[in-house]
Amino acid sequence: ARNRGDEVYRLRFSPSFGLGTDIQRVLANGKPVEFKVRETRHDVHCLVDVPLEGEMELVVDYKPGVDIIHSPVLPHLGDETLGLKIVDYFKENGRFHLIIEGKGHQEFNLSLPFRIISTRGGEIIGEKDGIKSVRMVFSEDRYERKELVLVIER
Repeated sequence: ARNRGDEVYRLRFSPSFGLGTDIQRVLANGKPVEFKVRETRHDVHCLVDVPLEGEMELVVDYKPGVDIIHSPVLPHLGDETLGLKIVDYFKENGRFHLIIEGKGHQEFNLSLPFRIISTRGGEIIGEKDGIKSVRMVFSEDRYERKELVLVIER
């Protein structure tokens, strides 16, 4: 559609961020604009609705939340699956929950810019540049489902 000069076009923008992200402000062409935050069990959305006037640069300032860094292991056709499966993840009552299926000893990484107060269901075995390495122990014989619960301090 062509703008004859009397139409008002709007930009509706809703990026998704990791669990626990703190959206601090949104700028449109360097000026603060109103925004809303909608937090679900799985992520945080920043909702922006602004009039579109020519070129526009939007900047969202935020403190990052949790990101799961996981490279799935794809089996060859006919082979048994050996990799870790992340079934679900959510935040509830200030705790981060990961529902994971695995077999044997499994390790994965979490980008978690918070101090961990306690863990249940796994252990933090290392940290470098805000990336925490997590180990979970599963049955050696079969896949089983376990829950990792992290209590954090922001």
